[in-house]
Amino acid sequence: MKLDRNLNSDGGGKYALVLMRRVREIEAAAEGPNARGSDVSRAAIVRHALEVLQGAGILDDGAAGSEREFFVIRLRDRYAGVALHAYRVEVQFRDPEYGEDILDMEKRSGELSPYCKTPD
Repeated sequence: MKLDRNLNSDGGGKYALVLMRRVREIEAAAEGPNARGSDVSRAAIVRHALEVLQGAGILDDGAAGSEREFFVIRLRDRYAGVALHAYRVEVQFRDPEYGEDILDMEKRSGELSPYCKTPD
C-alpha cells in the first residue's frame, strides 16, 4: 500500500484540513461591533461552502466518540516524529512499502522539520 499523495500526480493526499479556528475568526468578525459588509459577506460564503461540503458528504468533523473520530498531527508539530516512528514500527513488518512512506514523512517531522513548533 502507498500513501494516496504518493499515487496522485498532484501530490494531493487523501484528506484536506479545514482550519476551524479561522472559520470562527471569520464568523466573529462578521458578528462583531465593527463588522463591515465584506466581513458579513465572507462569513456567509464560508458558511455556505461548509454546508455544501457537508451536504455532499465531503466534510467529516471527526466528532469525539464517533466511528470517524480522528486526531490530526502536522509534521511540524514538535512531537510528530515520535508519533510517526511508533506508527511506522507497527506498520513496517506488515506492509514494508507503506512503512517506507511513513519513514519518508518521519524524516521531515518534529525536530527535523524546518517549520518545527510546539503545538498550540
